[in-house]
Amino acid sequence: MKFYSRHFPDGSLRRSMSKGAFWSLCGSVFSRGFMLVASILMARLLGKEGFGKLGLIQVAVSMFAQFASIGVSTAAAKHIAELRQVDKVRVGRTVSLIIFVGVFSVLLTCVALFFASSWLANTVYDVPELYQPLLLGCFLLFAMVWAHMSWGLLIGFEDFRSFAVANAVQGITLICVVWFLVSWLGLFGAIMALGISYAAEIVYIWIVVFWHCRRDGIKLGISGMWAEKKVLWQYSAPSFIMTSLIGPSHIASRAIVSRIPNGLAGLGGFNAAAKWQSMVSFIPQSVSRTVLPTLSRLLGKGEHKRLKRAVVLNVVLNGGIGLAIALPLALLSPWIMSLYGPAFRGDWVIMLILLGAGVFEAVSAPLAPIAAVMNKMWWRTGAQVIGAFVLVGGTYIFVRHFGACGIAWALVSTKFVNLLCHASIAMFTVRAAKE
Repeated sequence: MKFYSRHFPDGSLRRSMSKGAFWSLCGSVFSRGFMLVASILMARLLGKEGFGKLGLIQVAVSMFAQFASIGVSTAAAKHIAELRQVDKVRVGRTVSLIIFVGVFSVLLTCVALFFASSWLANTVYDVPELYQPLLLGCFLLFAMVWAHMSWGLLIGFEDFRSFAVANAVQGITLICVVWFLVSWLGLFGAIMALGISYAAEIVYIWIVVFWHCRRDGIKLGISGMWAEKKVLWQYSAPSFIMTSLIGPSHIASRAIVSRIPNGLAGLGGFNAAAKWQSMVSFIPQSVSRTVLPTLSRLLGKGEHKRLKRAVVLNVVLNGGIGLAIALPLALLSPWIMSLYGPAFRGDWVIMLILLGAGVFEAVSAPLAPIAAVMNKMWWRTGAQVIGAFVLVGGTYIFVRHFGACGIAWALVSTKFVNLLCHASIAMFTVRAAKE
């Protein structure tokens, strides 16, 4: 305890970021750990093709979820962290606007998924039996979007302890219901289990958010909220442009694979390996959740030197952590993939490629939020658009030479290009802010 107090004194940047990173990491450990266990159970119960079908549904739901979120989580985290100590009225108006826009967008997007389900199943994926599961995906979409939007509020209040508990609630709920529902309802049960777990998390988060608002004297209501409408242009508009290409690019890349011989089975292996790619980046991403509120607070105070130091510290830390996780997982990849079933063991090569993508993603994690902190979301949009074209074009090219493994090569190329773009944006904007 004395060591911690001496090297991480009260009010220091190291103490603030280490505390937030610890709780954010705890939350991610709960979430990822339970999700990995659940994914193994789902894969064994659904089989390789069934697990591939679940992956197709999750990608489609994720695309519509990105449309629905329209950057409100990032906007909430940035503005609450920057203003809650200096302008509580603006915080209340901003949060109210975000809630209002969020309700409208998620309902509209659920309707869109409902009517697009037949087209996605029959035309895009060419897997007609996915039509009804995609309809049920509307429930998963609603719950997922509200959970992700709500994360931004907790991050803005820098309440990473409650964030950790919320992730634990989600993970424990998923484990409690997944075996029963998937055994009983198959693919439908897997979708229901995911949706129920997010719904439990939402209930907890909003109890905490209302408590913070009462404690800090932040009043919510529609009165005056349109005074903060510039938030929609700064965050929602570029986010909408990003999702207009990023989400469809992931669907398009998987649709390319689903149409080749044994494509669904190949996607099942890719879907399983992708869970371990996220294991490489989840600790860096957890640590990086403290970047947006911390940098926003430092920017609001004009402490540009500390801001730059925080960025460099996170890049070095995240890269080291990502590499330290990826190396042992690479050595254990054949055994890890066999946990999903004998048919998955041969996909350890895909896992190796995706672990490389995870390392690039880990280094990029603390760089990506800088565009939001500096109000340069349009620049981040450009970087993501470039990545979307690399993913689709790379998949088309690599699949012709490497089969289903080609989508993994396309993804690692995309993550590397994203890293270069985010690093360029970070160097330029931080240097400009210092000057």
